Amino acid sequence: MRNIRAFRLIIAALTVGLLLMYSCKPHKTDSFRLMTYNIRFDNPDDGLNAWPYRKEHVAQMVKFYGVDLLGVQEALNHQLHDIIGMLDGYEYVGVGRDDGDTLGEYSAIIYRTQRFDLLFSKTFWLSETPDTSSLGWDAACKRVCTWAIFKDRISGKTFAMFNTHFDHMGKEARKNSAKLLVNRITAIADDLPVVITGDFNMIPTDSSLVPVTSNFADTYNLSPIGHYGPIGTWNGFDYNSPLTDRIDYCFVDSNKIDILRHAHIDDAFRQRFPSDHLPVFVEMRVR
Repeated sequence: MRNIRAFRLIIAALTVGLLLMYSCKPHKTDSFRLMTYNIRFDNPDDGLNAWPYRKEHVAQMVKFYGVDLLGVQEALNHQLHDIIGMLDGYEYVGVGRDDGDTLGEYSAIIYRTQRFDLLFSKTFWLSETPDTSSLGWDAACKRVCTWAIFKDRISGKTFAMFNTHFDHMGKEARKNSAKLLVNRITAIADDLPVVITGDFNMIPTDSSLVPVTSNFADTYNLSPIGHYGPIGTWNGFDYNSPLTDRIDYCFVDSNKIDILRHAHIDDAFRQRFPSDHLPVFVEMRVR
């Protein structure tokens, strides 16, 4: 009996080890793993949900799921450096929305340097004057979109990624931000495959989202094995949240990009979520 138990323990340990190896290490296939995650800005008033108590969990999730590209929202400069400091082999692009440098929240793109070569990157504001730091329409806050052109070092394919965060208050701002985003993508990406990530602060049926959904496909609907996890992405730091409000998305040009898996990850640590949003996880392949 002891030998059987020992054998079972060895098999279990090997299985866990293989799973961890598969998840954590860069995988040498032409598909890659992307995550979009509103990590919640560092607000000391959040108590036990404040950034110092959850930053390690955010980094651990990125490691465990073997994320190659991560679009973050609400990240302050020191939060980005916290994340990069806990990861190995990642860099980021983006600027703070308040001054176009380091002040205010970023909609940054974090990428694995062994997997992708950064060809170009820039940030524009969701406003009537997108090339300067500015408040748009009826928005409560300045909002930005950071974009980058990457070359995949495994497949050799080049694509564009746009990461953004729409305003939570201004209806006109969200409506016009969607139009501006699509127009800018058309001008910047040209014929390149496109990936869009972000917190849009709108549910899928909101008419203001139509400029995006009529031009790009919602990856929630594209996985051949179906979506995994809760429907919604907003949890409000409530472990018992029904998770019905889906406001975080990944969109793609489905004529040029295949989706292999899609999930909303509801991992919690001691019944606490690492953020007030769930991350959206997508595995994809550029054709």
